[in-house]
Amino acid sequence: MKTVFLIVILVFTHCNLIAQWVKTTFPKNSYLAGAYHYIQGDTIFISMESYGSGFYRSIDDGNTWEDIYDSLPHEKIVNSIIYSRGYLVACLADGNPDSTGGIYRSLDNGNHWHIVNGNGAINGGITLFSNYQSFLLGAYNSGGLLLSTDTGENWKSIDKGIQGGGINGITENNEVIYISSYGGGIYRSSDSGQTWVTFNNQIKFPLHGVIDMGKILFCPSGSLFQSSDSAIHWTASTVNVTPVSMDKSSYFLFVGGDKVFYTSDTGKTWKDITGNIPTSVSFIASNDTYIFAGSNDEIWRRPLSDFTNAVHQNPESNLKLFIISNPITSSADFQFDALQEPTLFELFDALGRSVFHQQLPAAQASLRIDMQKYPAGIYIARLGGETVRVIKY
Repeated sequence: MKTVFLIVILVFTHCNLIAQWVKTTFPKNSYLAGAYHYIQGDTIFISMESYGSGFYRSIDDGNTWEDIYDSLPHEKIVNSIIYSRGYLVACLADGNPDSTGGIYRSLDNGNHWHIVNGNGAINGGITLFSNYQSFLLGAYNSGGLLLSTDTGENWKSIDKGIQGGGINGITENNEVIYISSYGGGIYRSSDSGQTWVTFNNQIKFPLHGVIDMGKILFCPSGSLFQSSDSAIHWTASTVNVTPVSMDKSSYFLFVGGDKVFYTSDTGKTWKDITGNIPTSVSFIASNDTYIFAGSNDEIWRRPLSDFTNAVHQNPESNLKLFIISNPITSSADFQFDALQEPTLFELFDALGRSVFHQQLPAAQASLRIDMQKYPAGIYIARLGGETVRVIKY
């Protein structure tokens, strides 16, 4: 009987990993190469590269799409967009030589827009936004990094010492900012951008920003590189993909290019999940429900539960981290084999943000966490290389 049970579990796990992607209803003939994408919650924005070619919005995880290009001011195109402090903020470039682009804001999810001063920002030039603490960062693809303390009204330059070409990635973790500059490499600031540090490493032409997976940083540059010492040294990852895009959700890192791979153990092992996607992907993005892949003129998606179930039901993982009662309401009680050495315990929310961490001493075999201050939702607990999903009501 034990043998039969093991075979059933293995087959179920294998089916999870080869499960098919589902094509969304994104309009055909809207080629995604060069398109700008932004996902927050169940809302997705896709801005096409050329003027008048479409600005698409889905508010239901890609089930339905609406072209809201006509909501934009005349002959504008979205260079970058972000939710920040109650606003949808966009930098709009201009196709009309008689007027200029600039910083615009919307209070109704993109149905109506109004221009703001944008003092200190080049009209229409910001191609990347990122929230940093309560501030807003903006980067130019021609080079330059700005900070706004009033959601885009005014900007100041914080790029002193940054060299190279355009900035194509901004990452913030525990008040440390990482930026990737094409031709200049990876820079790090621990003082809100007043000073920047870079290192003589092999990543001079990053194709995407740095992604922080806790102790490990990842960055694509021809191949995928990783660093375990805050970007000082980089080594090539073992994944067999030519990466053009990557994203993380909880403890998963997804990498897309000529194939699509993911890892659930910070790059120790990788799984090919390309499946039925017919061509290379131009972008990978995720929310707390789905992973999305843009391929040619199509957008595909898969539920994240495909991968969560595969991790937690794979008998080969030999999982030794348990939660006693799940779901929980007030506290989470974890049990595990007695630790052989001091080990970091971490808890992540559904967006992959670390909400709790504690270094546990050798010989410890249990841990209780007070969860009353955390909102209801799904969390991922990680101890060393072991993970378990926690549901809080």
